[in-house]
Amino acid sequence: MKLKAILLAFLIFIAAAGSALAERTKKYDLNAILGWAGQAGGIMKSFGYHLINNYISTEVSIAVFQHSYPFSLNLTLQLPLGPVSPYVSAGYGYSLSGFGASNFAAGLKFWVSPNTGLLFDVRRFNYTYLDEKKKTTMFGIGFDYRL
Repeated sequence: MKLKAILLAFLIFIAAAGSALAERTKKYDLNAILGWAGQAGGIMKSFGYHLINNYISTEVSIAVFQHSYPFSLNLTLQLPLGPVSPYVSAGYGYSLSGFGASNFAAGLKFWVSPNTGLLFDVRRFNYTYLDEKKKTTMFGIGFDYRL
């Protein structure tokens, strides 16, 4: 439990520090991912804010799969390499079954225009359902749009 509290405090600290360092050209991301999670399909929707150009962003996300609906605050680190941006993400939050919903992800964004891209994402969710700890991996494809 201490590790989760430390992770959440770290995410909040990075978000606050990034906001103070952010350039005047702030951008928002809106994305959606459809995928396969365990024995059923899933969907994840996120709204992100770029703290430091296109390298560090925070996201608020909600996912729907099987019997869980985790809502989390994520920190995403990406490396913009022209039309391709590999990224890693981690988040912590709440699901309908209680606190303790976390996720870790890695993926690629392929930008087909300056504001529109395709996402390929692998995300691991850890949560509690009916007092039992569960883990689900979601493999997904989606889109990203910069506002």
